Amino acid sequence: MQETVEQWMRRVYKPARFRNEPGFHADREQRLIADREKDVREQGYALISHHDSVTGRAELYGTPPSWWRGHED
Repeated sequence: MQETVEQWMRRVYKPARFRNEPGFHADREQRLIADREKDVREQGYALISHHDSVTGRAELYGTPPSWWRGHED
């Protein structure tokens, strides 16, 4: 079974950049998840930047676009 967008985000997103906080960011998690789910519906994939991922590399969910080279280890 493939993980959901939410499960993927909880696994690879830096917690400090993902979790809700009081004030303006009170709904950050829900907003980020909804945005990435929309990306998958419209584009077939979603990305998390290297700044926001726990791996320090851009992370992709879904069908890779033609320009995606993956991780160059």
